[in-house]
Amino acid sequence: MAGSPPGPKGKVKEGSVKDQTLALIPTPSPVAGLKFSFHLTAEDRALIWTYLRIFTVGPGLRPMFLSEPRSLDEVIDNACKLALMVPRDEVEPYVRACWSRLVYDALTRTPLTPPKPMIIPLPPAKPSAAAPDDLQSALGLQWTWHLLRSAPSEKTVQVQLTQGSGSLQRVYQFSVNLTTGDAQAVAGFQLQKESRKVKFLGGLLKGSGFLQLVAGINVARGTAWGTITFQVQAGVQATATWGPITVSVQLAPQLTLQQGQGPAIDMTATPQAGQSSLPGRQYPGTISVISVRF
Repeated sequence: MAGSPPGPKGKVKEGSVKDQTLALIPTPSPVAGLKFSFHLTAEDRALIWTYLRIFTVGPGLRPMFLSEPRSLDEVIDNACKLALMVPRDEVEPYVRACWSRLVYDALTRTPLTPPKPMIIPLPPAKPSAAAPDDLQSALGLQWTWHLLRSAPSEKTVQVQLTQGSGSLQRVYQFSVNLTTGDAQAVAGFQLQKESRKVKFLGGLLKGSGFLQLVAGINVARGTAWGTITFQVQAGVQATATWGPITVSVQLAPQLTLQQGQGPAIDMTATPQAGQSSLPGRQYPGTISVISVRF
């Protein structure tokens, strides 16, 4: 034999081609398939809490910064920027929980802001009733001539208060008959129509026609109780005014109806003078009966 047979042709040495082939196959990484996630740390929570403390609780429990309302979603977006890489799904519940705590503290420890006052517009005030016109006072002497019976003329001292300056006036009179001794107190209306004023001796002079209706009580001399009296006068009057002083003269026929007596028709002339204006005040009703005792 010429020796042992040669080995098979083309046999590859171990550790050459095999190793090269295996090197071409990718080997799985030890971290392949792992998911990385980020969570709020203690530092993140402290930073978000400090950020939320700059807000105050405003109307509707909304966050307020420098008196300007902000939405809670806007606050959550800003908080997400403070915790980088942390998803909003984790930041939002924490922010809402912290804001609920701030709202609770504001409602329980801080007095609530009083609501704005409600302003209800009121209707414009109606003009109040005009105050009674000032009173005019007069003291005079009245002469009376009887037209239906034969009797001497009579003289009467009369005090008169007139309230009002228009065509309708209130009249209050108290008089004492110097001839018979009778006393009389009456009150009523006076309608008058005035003429234009003219200058007269440094003052003003005017004429007027008037109709006077008064009622009251007449007390005869020596009696304790009076009788009801009703009087109507219609005549003319001339009035002169100098500052606070007024002088007037009346001339008028007069109809008198007195309890227990027949009607009397007389002619009267009354010069009188007094003050043009007295402090106004309320007086009794238009027609009243005054009881006078002696």
